Amino acid sequence: MLPLQSVEILRKLDKKELKRFGDFLSSPYFNNSDLILRIFDAVKKEHPEFDGKFLQSEKIFKKLYPGEEFKETRIQNLYSEFGGLLKKFMGYERIESKKSELDIFIAEALTKRDLNDISNKIILRSLSSYEDGSLYIPNSFVRLHRLNQNYLHNLDSLRQQDTEEYLNIQINGQKNLLIFFLTSFLEMCLTNSINNRLFDWKKNKIESFLEAINFEKVLEYIGDNFPEYKTFIKTIYLIYYYTEHPITPEQYYELKSGVLEIMDKVHRNDKLFFIVRTIQIILAKLVQIDRRTFYREIFELSKIFSEQQIFPNEVLKNLAIGPFRDMFTVAIILNEYDWAENFVNEYSQYLNEEKRENELNYSMGVLSFKRNDFEASLSYFNKLQLHDIIEKVNVRFYYMMNYIELKAYESALASLNTIRQFYTDRAEEIPEMFAVLIPNALKYFGIVIKAEEKDEKIERYLIDEAKKSGRFYHVKYVLDKMEKRAG
Repeated sequence: MLPLQSVEILRKLDKKELKRFGDFLSSPYFNNSDLILRIFDAVKKEHPEFDGKFLQSEKIFKKLYPGEEFKETRIQNLYSEFGGLLKKFMGYERIESKKSELDIFIAEALTKRDLNDISNKIILRSLSSYEDGSLYIPNSFVRLHRLNQNYLHNLDSLRQQDTEEYLNIQINGQKNLLIFFLTSFLEMCLTNSINNRLFDWKKNKIESFLEAINFEKVLEYIGDNFPEYKTFIKTIYLIYYYTEHPITPEQYYELKSGVLEIMDKVHRNDKLFFIVRTIQIILAKLVQIDRRTFYREIFELSKIFSEQQIFPNEVLKNLAIGPFRDMFTVAIILNEYDWAENFVNEYSQYLNEEKRENELNYSMGVLSFKRNDFEASLSYFNKLQLHDIIEKVNVRFYYMMNYIELKAYESALASLNTIRQFYTDRAEEIPEMFAVLIPNALKYFGIVIKAEEKDEKIERYLIDEAKKSGRFYHVKYVLDKMEKRAG
């Protein structure tokens, strides 16, 4: 059978790509073996299932070498050659889709043959063709650096080192190198900061290096020499700094001002970075200060995210579930149900394919509940395949609340007992930040269900006690129910 690695690659090719691979193999520049083409014919018949019907070693050997004794090594050698050509095809496909990278190889090949003037014309054309007016991003650095270095080498060979053009290319190269270093370095520090909190890592040496830098002086230098990048670099730095340190509302509005200032000057991936990271800072540091104000800030950033049309995105194929839920949940909290529904319909299609349907059903289940369509909510939740332990807790609470609203109190009590048993059995697996929200939720939901079922009043002291209990699952829902039955 064709090696698993080759099968996995072939399964990812659509029909058009498979045809291009056939054209690739048919070119004598890449392949001069008729046997490889005949293997490809068998591949076409099995694509994309590859159940082994046509590619079994002995079967294909008879087709390739009729009348000869079967030799496994000959087939394996052919399969190895086929796999090598398949990988080479993937490389050429990448070059074909990234014309700017092809320009690098063309320019360098011309320089190698001392065709320096022609090489520079290719470089200048490439630099102008792929300049869209956006601020520089790290992904462009390798291309820009190699083209600039090649251009300088060509000017050296043409004895044009003392020209203004040579000086400008050098300065541009220094700028690219500095911005690349600062953005990559700060993003690395941000990743370390997040990992420190999630995994209790010890402080990384790279962050100690950042502390040794006078960043005010760095920003002053950038402002004097490359002013168009000052806000860009400062905003990345502030996102790192406030992920690591406390932030006041006043400092947040300074950060937000920088994000808004550069939003129309950066590429789509950077837009996503600035919006998502700012929302995460608000959730972690500011919501507890003033929930209403800062939920509104998140919602405003969510609307900006939607307006920027970051997706579909060829580079960043999927939107992570975390940012998707953050934006959706805040819209629900603020009763922005129409916006939330439009958001789910538009952006759920960009989630990871394996989790897409589940997340769509979960979101619509929550939204249906908020819109008082309880049967629809239960229907959506019934379609879920639950794997994550926090999701299992969340969905059980929504089942219970739906049953309360439908006056199915026996089912509501059964759900309450299910949550209690789940919490008892799985307490050690539930992260503490979620586990602490469960006991009081169980207590006060039990009081609500009993009062609703028996149409009884709830004593004021119990309501006051619930209010003083702090955060627990669906605290607002519980308090609203209790207030309506206050004795």
